[in-house]
Amino acid sequence: MLAHMVSRSWVVFLAKREPDRTAGEAQLALLPVMPTRDLTVARNSFHGCIAVMKERGASKLISLVSFVHVASLGVFVLLLLAIGFIPLIRYVLDAK
Repeated sequence: MLAHMVSRSWVVFLAKREPDRTAGEAQLALLPVMPTRDLTVARNSFHGCIAVMKERGASKLISLVSFVHVASLGVFVLLLLAIGFIPLIRYVLDAK
């Protein structure tokens, strides 16, 4: 989760420094740099990162950090799913 927060802060910081922004970078530049618990900020940063990765004119560094941000969120969700399914898998494997 720490990698997710740091990558979001970096992608917002890099988007704010970009002089000629694409649409995704402009969306990211509106967000606060410091991590918050607001779900609207999390949703907007996710959608902004997806938009940056789709755009051809975006900076390579911002695209890379956006990929790290989205990938770290995916890993976090997979870990939560694994934690939820481990008891079910143990139950199925132990029931003979």
